[in-house]
Amino acid sequence: MLGLALGVGVSSLRRGGTPWSVSPDRLLDGTAPVVLLDMPRNVFRVATGAVAIADLLGISTGSKRVIGPTGSLVTVAANQPAFDWSTGRRRLLVEAKSATKYGPYSEAIAANWTLGGALAGGTALGADGTAGLSELIEDTSTGVHRAYVSSSYYPTAAAAGDAFAMQVDVKAGAGSRNVAVYVTGAAFSTTQTLVVNPATGAVVSQSSGMSRVSVTARPGGIWHVEATTTATAAGATQFIVYLMSSNASSYTGDGASSVHVGYFNVEKVASATSPPSSYVSIPATAAVTRIADDLRFTATALAVPNGAASTLCLRGQLDAAPVGIQFLVGDVNARRLLYTNNSDTQIGTYYGDAIGSATAATGTLSGGFGVVVARVLGGASKLCLNGGTVGNLTTDPAETFATARLFASDTGGAACNGWIDDLVIWPLVGSDGALQAQAHVYGA
Repeated sequence: MLGLALGVGVSSLRRGGTPWSVSPDRLLDGTAPVVLLDMPRNVFRVATGAVAIADLLGISTGSKRVIGPTGSLVTVAANQPAFDWSTGRRRLLVEAKSATKYGPYSEAIAANWTLGGALAGGTALGADGTAGLSELIEDTSTGVHRAYVSSSYYPTAAAAGDAFAMQVDVKAGAGSRNVAVYVTGAAFSTTQTLVVNPATGAVVSQSSGMSRVSVTARPGGIWHVEATTTATAAGATQFIVYLMSSNASSYTGDGASSVHVGYFNVEKVASATSPPSSYVSIPATAAVTRIADDLRFTATALAVPNGAASTLCLRGQLDAAPVGIQFLVGDVNARRLLYTNNSDTQIGTYYGDAIGSATAATGTLSGGFGVVVARVLGGASKLCLNGGTVGNLTTDPAETFATARLFASDTGGAACNGWIDDLVIWPLVGSDGALQAQAHVYGA
């Protein structure tokens, strides 16, 4: 009944009815979509009218902090959509990979870390408007001026090749000192260092083992610093924050110069190209786990792909991981709308039980993608990625999907993190030209 109701809505629109105004770029061979989730524009619709996002996506998540429209850090409650502005526009953040976060007392460093050559000053407001930045003031000794905790509070049994992503917020204090994060321990044959000017956000220096370095402005003169580094041996890890005189860690302090630091997280990630996931507060010494997001189509959204013919378009950005949407027949791994081979050369695949796969044009999914799958129940199906050559499948079985999961898989091993811009579904199989025209990154 639902599929028929959606179909009636589209038909009336094509005959001149106006259940919803559709821009020309949303038409597929002249036909309007029957499902639309447009995250940047905050538009969620079926053919019969506006709905809430919860009518189209079931969301099971833990609470997390994301970037709001003004650049501030905002808290999203559990089981709510995490609309994030960190990439410059409103997008739905999906973190289908869980993460264990290290970095004790992340919002009270000066009061709880061991200080060497430094004193605890006051606190400053962080990007979320709470007093989560600690002032570290250098003393007058000659040597290093730093804050640190035992390596037992960080991963103690890293393996060679394990990648760790860290994030920290910094802000200039008195004087003109820089701030550095030192990554050391038995897991690193050479200490890795990232030095940042907390007044300007400029990277003063970085070790060759520091990958994917990023410094982003946040309100209130705060700079959000990220970097990923890779263990070269088995052993313990340790992360230390230093005040720096230009690029020197050892110097005679003046007893007044300071920096503000806080919101410190470290987590194991897939590779040296991976960024840290969303920030999680760590109020004590124990590591904190951010649970995996589970986002699934509701019956309303799933009705059309389960119909006789449909075309689905997903636009977004993946964090160097394999799955975009996986359709499940019961608990069986049935279909992957978007799949990569875990290298920089990405492929799109409509994958399933004994039907083979169709490979579309290559593209870098971490830079943004648009993928389209057109499906005839029990007949030929098509795939197009980033406007490339349309791939064809001729043996698509007549399967009914029990669910469809975003950025996740049935086993969890192929889960990934990323952002969704929009999801569009039409009740027909589009022509090759129409599929290529829809398979583009959002806004292009």
